Amino acid sequence: MTTRPPRGTSGHTLLELLVVMVIMTILMTLMTEAFRPLDRGTLALRDRARAVNELRLATDALAADLGRCVDARMTDHDELVLTPEPALLALDPLRLRHAPPRITYALEGGDLRRTDAGDGSAIVVARDLRRFELLHDPRHALRLTLGVGDGDAARTVHLLIPD
Repeated sequence: MTTRPPRGTSGHTLLELLVVMVIMTILMTLMTEAFRPLDRGTLALRDRARAVNELRLATDALAADLGRCVDARMTDHDELVLTPEPALLALDPLRLRHAPPRITYALEGGDLRRTDAGDGSAIVVARDLRRFELLHDPRHALRLTLGVGDGDAARTVHLLIPD
């Protein structure tokens, strides 16, 4: 024969467990809602960092090509055309195929595309650019504006290329 423990010393009732579960569910929902703004802030920071990185990639590529060019001009199709220094081209005769040596930058569907007519290569330098504007500045310089991102993540860089 088994003996039962005296009443009042056993576990919790089903009703007590259900009340505790409802209270825990309410608390978990409140905690989740409390951390939601932090998620938005983290996503905004990630978008801003990505936009700045794409802008850095674009300016680094342009700076490298501008450092070895003797001429920079814009076309009617908002393209930047760079003519490399002939002395530098003479060091690499494989670059001279059938096309004249020139490097073209153009914005195509948000991608900044670099095309090298000397070796026939075409690469995407940066993605998700919103602005690629070329203006001839009255002070005898070509003004290039690059922009990325939207809203708070928007960033813009202006480059002045002397004539």
